Amino acid sequence: MVDLLDVLGHRSVRELECLATAHYFYRSLLHDREEPDRLWPAVRDAVLALKPHLSEHEVGAAWQTLKQTGLL
Repeated sequence: MVDLLDVLGHRSVRELECLATAHYFYRSLLHDREEPDRLWPAVRDAVLALKPHLSEHEVGAAWQTLKQTGLL
């Protein structure tokens, strides 16, 4: 089980915004145990369309964090 304070407690508001938005779109697009990596392009595009002030690098880093912590 992930301790959310360990994962999120030290992050900036911008990072939290990116993580939350990526997670939201991932959950919105998820269908029947689909592999997270198959959704990456759609999640990336959705986050960047909604939050143009975030960079693709930031969205990618958020995606990796979500995968590494088991939140996807």
